[in-house]
Amino acid sequence: MLCAPILAQAPMWIGDPDTASLLEQELQAAMRATEAFGAMPVGPWSVHLHLSDDSFEKTTGAPPQRFAAWAGATLHLRPIEKLRRRDIGEILRHELVHRRLASSRLRPWEEEARCLYAEGHTQPQESWPLAPMKPIQARLDLALRRGNTASQAWAYAWLRAWIARKPLPPAPPLKSSGRENWKPDR
Repeated sequence: MLCAPILAQAPMWIGDPDTASLLEQELQAAMRATEAFGAMPVGPWSVHLHLSDDSFEKTTGAPPQRFAAWAGATLHLRPIEKLRRRDIGEILRHELVHRRLASSRLRPWEEEARCLYAEGHTQPQESWPLAPMKPIQARLDLALRRGNTASQAWAYAWLRAWIARKPLPPAPPLKSSGRENWKPDR
């Protein structure tokens, strides 16, 4: 039966109990839609649907532009009012692919590219564009791991363009020291 594997991996819900039931179908659909990207890690996991933006940001350290974030085996989501401003299925597909790729040993930019692709696709891309040069890979990794909102926005825009084989946005300028021109967000 198709639903059996999904039900066996069902998360524990934390937070807003009234709205969690509204997301369960979306989550099950996202689980099915991302199966081809890899197996879910074995073990319990949870979804924390926050009641306020303050709670979400305090728990995750995420900036206001982020709607979801993993902390260990818990997927933290903004309040439902905020989630409804975006495509909830797209958010969940993106985040579930992060979970599915947790042990894949991909570089941050490679993992993020697959997650971005999964937002609108149920199968991994058959062939990826030519990998970026090593310095761009390093800048993407830095932006995705520790960058501020502006550097992360550049990384996401760059990866979306790369996936679509469109012109790539230029990287933010480096300081004269050769270091990045940004400071990490907290």
